Amino acid sequence: MLGILSGEGQIKGLSYYRFMSALAMVTTLVIGLITCVITQQPNELIWDRLFIFLFSTALYVYGFQKSINPRGYTYMVYLLFFLITTQALYTTVVNDFSVGYFFFTFLMIQTCALSFRRKVHAYLYLIYCSVFLLFCVWEMDELQSETRYSLTLLISMGVLSYGIFAFVKDNFISDLKVHRDLLRALTNKTENGIFITDTVGLILDFNSRAAQMFGFQGNDLIGKDFAILRKNDLTAEEIAAGLNDLETSGFWNKQTILTRNDGVEFHAYVSISLIERGSQRYLVYRVRDISVAKAFEVELVSAKEQAEEAVKIKSQFLATMSHEIRTPLNGVIGMASLLHYTDLDQMQKEYVDTIQRSGQSLMVLINDILDFSKIESGKMKTEKIECDLLDTVFEVADLLRPHAESKGIQLEVQFGNDIPKCILTDPNRLKQVLLNLMGNAIKFTSKGKVRVTCKCDSINLKDGVFRISIEDNGIGIPVEKQHLLFQSFSQVDSSTSRKFGGTGLGLAISKQIVELLGGEIGVKSEEGKGSTFFFTLQSEIVEEVKIIGESSDSPKVFDTSKAHLLDVLIAEDNMVNQNVLRYMLETMGVRADVASNGVEVLQKVKDNSYHIIYMDVQMPDMDGIEATQKIRDIYGKEICIVALTANSTPEDRDRCLEAGMDDFISKPFVLSQLQESLQRILKQLDDKLEEAA
Repeated sequence: MLGILSGEGQIKGLSYYRFMSALAMVTTLVIGLITCVITQQPNELIWDRLFIFLFSTALYVYGFQKSINPRGYTYMVYLLFFLITTQALYTTVVNDFSVGYFFFTFLMIQTCALSFRRKVHAYLYLIYCSVFLLFCVWEMDELQSETRYSLTLLISMGVLSYGIFAFVKDNFISDLKVHRDLLRALTNKTENGIFITDTVGLILDFNSRAAQMFGFQGNDLIGKDFAILRKNDLTAEEIAAGLNDLETSGFWNKQTILTRNDGVEFHAYVSISLIERGSQRYLVYRVRDISVAKAFEVELVSAKEQAEEAVKIKSQFLATMSHEIRTPLNGVIGMASLLHYTDLDQMQKEYVDTIQRSGQSLMVLINDILDFSKIESGKMKTEKIECDLLDTVFEVADLLRPHAESKGIQLEVQFGNDIPKCILTDPNRLKQVLLNLMGNAIKFTSKGKVRVTCKCDSINLKDGVFRISIEDNGIGIPVEKQHLLFQSFSQVDSSTSRKFGGTGLGLAISKQIVELLGGEIGVKSEEGKGSTFFFTLQSEIVEEVKIIGESSDSPKVFDTSKAHLLDVLIAEDNMVNQNVLRYMLETMGVRADVASNGVEVLQKVKDNSYHIIYMDVQMPDMDGIEATQKIRDIYGKEICIVALTANSTPEDRDRCLEAGMDDFISKPFVLSQLQESLQRILKQLDDKLEEAA
């Protein structure tokens, strides 16, 4: 195994031949001493063995020289093989092929034959040995014929067997060399540093990439503990877990910090595999430098955090701006709403209508920007609650009908007989889509009608797919411009926004909402002939029967006959909004006290009995949330608390309700919204008001 990965094959070969030189030196001396004792002929050690001993010793010492020529050194060792073999053969012949000499000579020939690197050298060596022996056998007159033939046969068989051994050995070494070269090429070309250690972590070998990665030269790492390459030692728990993984699955992976030879640290991914070869066990470390990936990961995390911070700042900015704009806008819309119910001449009514339309347009703009911001940041959420699909459609139609009729446009609603009574969806988001599509149809239609069609596409057990279409005969959309629809801040014509108004966000927001509700949105249009916008809605069916004809176009009437019995407290720090709310309540016969912050609210509640508190959420000294919680702690649910806030998101609504508030009104609001809220409260307080009356 050693030498395959490090590329030290040449040096390993020199080590082998140094070993063979040492072996020749020792065996020459030892065999000479043994034969001297056995045969009692010491005269044979004097010159021939002494020369071979000195020559092998010189080769052994020369093998350690740094400037040695490997090829020349190899051939000198081959010469040593021939010399020592010649001496052994000669000694065997001189001693009449005695068994001891014959055995040692054959062992010497076998060892030398198997030591040649190339087959041709081994065969030349064997031919030399066989010719020498056969010549000596047939030239010795004192040998009998039977002995001569026996020795010839024995020598021939021995040489043949040595030749076979040499052939097999050479093929084996050739295959081993091919595999070694392939393995060396693979390991040296890989981007991973590879180490082979024993089971305690002592490095036995490594590839060139490992040396390059850690900045070591040659065999500097051989015999050292892999732990010196780690920045921090493994804990006992990590060692135990690693050993368990190695024993159970045969590998262990870990990200860690390693240290180069110059002290520079880097992030690395280390994979350790357990390899068993017989009774020997080794660990193979694969080290991958992940410093670049880690740096990129850090940059990505930093960029992600910066992006999230930017989104957070933008969301906070938009929320703050929305609140700041809604607060004065509430005064404008609220006062315009109150002014609308006073005696006005025709010109004054037109002025008030203009103020109201402008205020509502500004409100739509603010809501669109906030919704778009939520969609961008992935914070827009939908809920699934029971909803009457047709009532929702009719409710939006009733809301927009006055505007349509003011333009002389007929607003129709048609529906199929298979529409279920109740489904699970988000009615508020559904209304938002309907308001946008129906509002656009009315906006871009100067005369004619707008038709809203609701039908069931398919029903599968308890699930249904419903299609709602809004058809108009307005200006239409050119085919080549229809791809601009549903894109943010885009309109078919730049003049459209000047003529009709709008931000270009409504359809983009509607598309996102429809997709969140599990549907799709689309359009069919022809320039000058009108457009049909449609969307599908996938929902679970709760009740399958719908009684047709329940909807009515008659306006809703609010019973406020008992409103004068109410004691109301307005908690609002803005004077304009105080007046707006107070004037609206007065139109319904309700008298109200005013507090400017939460501290004043607590004091007034302590000194007076109130049925309702209209609580602004953001106030100085003590905000509405904290004041509500304190009131609930002291008085329980005796007082009805209605949240008034310029923050209009579902999260704001939930926060107010969780704090103990009973209802929620978003600024800006108009008189009708306050009437609806008051009507709900009057139903809850009916028994108390009967007692007061």
